[in-house]
Amino acid sequence: FDSMCQERTDTPYLIILGGHGAIYRDTLEYALEKQSAERIIIIRSMKNPFPLIAKCDYFVLSSSYEGFGLVIVEADILGLPVMSTDILGPKLFMENYGGLLVEQNVEGIKGGMVKMISGEIKQLNVDYEAWNKNAVIQFESLLE
Repeated sequence: FDSMCQERTDTPYLIILGGHGAIYRDTLEYALEKQSAERIIIIRSMKNPFPLIAKCDYFVLSSSYEGFGLVIVEADILGLPVMSTDILGPKLFMENYGGLLVEQNVEGIKGGMVKMISGEIKQLNVDYEAWNKNAVIQFESLLE
C-alpha cells in the first residue's frame, strides 16, 4: 500500500475509510461498477488510521450528519487541507478556523474537491494550544 500511496499521478485515489454502516456492501458494489474502480480503496476499519491519513493529500468529511467530527482536527494536525459538508457538527469549527464547507450533495462535494486539487484550500488556521486551554476552561466550568 505504501508504494501505491507514494505514486504521484494526475489521477487520484479515492480512499473511503470507515465502512461499518448499513450501506457498506452497496458502496462496494457501486465502486466496483465504476470505470475508476482500480483507484477506489474502501477500508472497513483500521486500528490506527493516522499513517494512512498522513500519506493523503486532502481530507473530505462527506457525512450527511456527524457530531463534532474530531477526524477533521486529526487530519488538520497531520497537515492536510480539509473540507466538510455543511452540517451541524463540524460547521462552527470549520467557520471559525477557515475551513471549507460545501453543500451536502454531489455537486457541492465535487466543487470542493476541485478547489482542493487546484490548491485553493489551505490547512485550517487553528492554534491548538489555545484551543485546548479553552476546552479545559469550558470543561472545568461545567464542574463548578
